[in-house]
Amino acid sequence: MRLVAAIFGSALCIVPIYLLLSLASGDIGNVFLPVVLQTGVFIAFVGVILVGLPVHFLLVHRRMSQPVHYAVPGFVVPALTVAVSQPFGADGFWWIAWQSFVMGCFGASVALVFRRIALGPQRAKRAVASSRLRRIIKIRQHGTDGKLFDMGDFISDVLQFHAVSHWIADIEWALGSQGEKADSTAIQKRQYSTKGLTSLYQDIYQTIDGSITAVNESAEVARLTAVDSSYWEVESDNEAFLDLMQDKYGLYEGIGA
Repeated sequence: MRLVAAIFGSALCIVPIYLLLSLASGDIGNVFLPVVLQTGVFIAFVGVILVGLPVHFLLVHRRMSQPVHYAVPGFVVPALTVAVSQPFGADGFWWIAWQSFVMGCFGASVALVFRRIALGPQRAKRAVASSRLRRIIKIRQHGTDGKLFDMGDFISDVLQFHAVSHWIADIEWALGSQGEKADSTAIQKRQYSTKGLTSLYQDIYQTIDGSITAVNESAEVARLTAVDSSYWEVESDNEAFLDLMQDKYGLYEGIGA
């Protein structure tokens, strides 16, 4: 699961960062280095669990996924913790300020790595770009009796409420009709007609991660984004369309919804 990978990956990123700092400061031969690294990874792991995950869920709920949204709390929390608790001893104002700054930089690095892994490379890039679409709901990807809801079901729903001249598929990971991994590299940032997209999804069983954007001339009118094989984010300014998607497929009520 992507969140599990984000937790471990972000905590472990402490190791190469600290090794680089030790190398630059000439402290790479310190006999206590392995113990320091283990302690740092443990503290980062606990911090991600207790602070990082709640902040991530809040940011996802508020649709705040820019790098700065993760870096700021990632910096502030450890910096304030060191400044208040002074775990390295009361060594004077400027030394404590330096310790707080360094720990804040570690925390910001952990937060940014967590964001990159948790959102995925394609979704992280999409989060940086501004969107003209203001309304969003989350609907289920998994129905009852193992039924999957995917773009093959959604195309007619979108067309019922929007004029669409073409579609843009940006699919990071999908499964083919026989359950094999589809060649997503061939369908990233590709433009399709309605007929072409319908034909494409005759060969796709499930979209794991990726987005399909409905465009009318040059204006985005709707976007559907599959997130980690769990749910679909549906974006549109058309309230009737969002009501239909909610009633027809059901709201997603999982973690972070």
